[in-house]
Amino acid sequence: MQNSQIEIVLFYIADKENAIESILSGFQMNRQVKPEKMLDLCVQSIKKNMPHAKIVLVTDHNTYIHSGIENLEVIKTGKIQHESLIFDLTKFRRDYVASKMGECDTNLIFTDIDVLINKNLIDVFLDDFDFATTIEPTNNPSLNKRGLPIGGMMFNFTGGIYFVRCNQNTLNFYDHVIDLWEYFFNTESFNNYGKLSEYTKNNFLKWWGELHTLSVIFGLDVLTGKCDYLEFNKTSLRFFPEKKYNFAPDYKIEGETLHVSPFTLDQITVASMIHFRGVRKLFMQVVFDKIF
Repeated sequence: MQNSQIEIVLFYIADKENAIESILSGFQMNRQVKPEKMLDLCVQSIKKNMPHAKIVLVTDHNTYIHSGIENLEVIKTGKIQHESLIFDLTKFRRDYVASKMGECDTNLIFTDIDVLINKNLIDVFLDDFDFATTIEPTNNPSLNKRGLPIGGMMFNFTGGIYFVRCNQNTLNFYDHVIDLWEYFFNTESFNNYGKLSEYTKNNFLKWWGELHTLSVIFGLDVLTGKCDYLEFNKTSLRFFPEKKYNFAPDYKIEGETLHVSPFTLDQITVASMIHFRGVRKLFMQVVFDKIF
């Protein structure tokens, strides 16, 4: 690993319509959080705990949140559209992997700006895999036989971080994911989501297709914690515990107030990455001040 290059590739594009905040309960609170501040805190945490990692921000030509942040490479692309946000991002990541395949032993970490890196993640790549992510098998005990939630949107796989080796196996896996995602978009009924089936269909390319498609590929044994390794068409997939590599603190909303469950020292010690997904963005600064 001494000669390996680690790149942490962050992503943020401003949602001009604040669409998800308008739909999901409580997410309106996110409008209080400046993306510039989240990016700054995220980059500071990386520089502290992974000082030799290259940091890249992928964004569009209309988003300017990186002013004044040093040692950050910015890639502006017009290939990621709002209406197909995560689908386009996945295609971009596929092409980014392809662009790195001629380089010597480059390993990538794809994640968001609403994270804090709490430990050096280089040791993850000592494991044997092509593509890895995190799983929380206790999120939802009610999955159907395909690994999809029943009557709601509570997945046992939440995305947010991917550990990727730049090789042909990974590229083939991305190609399969993209093809299957499009196939599902055109053929699925989405009835398992109950009242949210139409909403899921309408936002399948924008948000939910990533979780749906990868959950089906990973399968029930992975999603329920029975195995943490899968060989898929010659691509080695590895699944790490979410509480260690994609830790999202508990919270509850009462009226207009967000209540954060107290952090224990054990949780902070174990968590290599803390992810402030959803309304958790509101206390990213508080946690940063506590642990850095």
